Amino acid sequence: MFWTFLAIYGLLFLAVLIAFAIRIHDGKGVVVCTAAAGDPHIVVPHALHVVNLNKKGFYDKDGGIIDYEMFQKYSAAGWSMLLAGIKDGDLLFVKPYDNSSSMNFPCVVVIEREHFPLNDLNTAHYKVRRSWAICRLDRNDIGEVLEQIINSDAFKELYEKNKDKNCFLKEEDMKSDFFNNRLAKYVQDYPTCKNVKDSNNIAVISTTLDTKQNIVHFSIHPYRCVKGEVKYSFGLQENAA
Repeated sequence: MFWTFLAIYGLLFLAVLIAFAIRIHDGKGVVVCTAAAGDPHIVVPHALHVVNLNKKGFYDKDGGIIDYEMFQKYSAAGWSMLLAGIKDGDLLFVKPYDNSSSMNFPCVVVIEREHFPLNDLNTAHYKVRRSWAICRLDRNDIGEVLEQIINSDAFKELYEKNKDKNCFLKEEDMKSDFFNNRLAKYVQDYPTCKNVKDSNNIAVISTTLDTKQNIVHFSIHPYRCVKGEVKYSFGLQENAA
């Protein structure tokens, strides 16, 4: 009797799995992870159900069809990447990275979050940031890296385009905030990061818009946590980049 019950239960479970796989394949539903674009503690489901993805059709700026199966997919939660054209609720198509040489700065990336309970289903497990450079924590040139970012044509263009929003601090204030807050917390979270052999020695310097204070500030994350570059973003009612 026990083995009969176990066999029936196993068949039912297998049928549910097959039905779920068919549902996704037919475009009736795809589950994507949430990427926080704002307060990392915002209460959002760590994964979302996107309907009819396979039947939607997506196009780049030139009208070419995007093969979205070539990309990882995330859903942005928040407005901190608004200056990069990414809005709350946008569907992100992300190209995975193989190594640091494949990064073409500046670029918007998805980063895996750490230091939170993995079983927390109401917190995004990923975040979105605009990345500008890679640095090494065993060197004393991070200040020079920040200056190179701020003086780059891409950063100046971003500033000029958004200076009417009054969200950019003075250069010295941005650097001071980075060293006193962002870098200090990084060293606290990864106390051996200045060891050249440590896995957190190589880091990515990014910027994000603090929507509560309307301030753009730097951030720093382990390079190993970068999942890939955001190549396209779409509102769920849009299909053109």
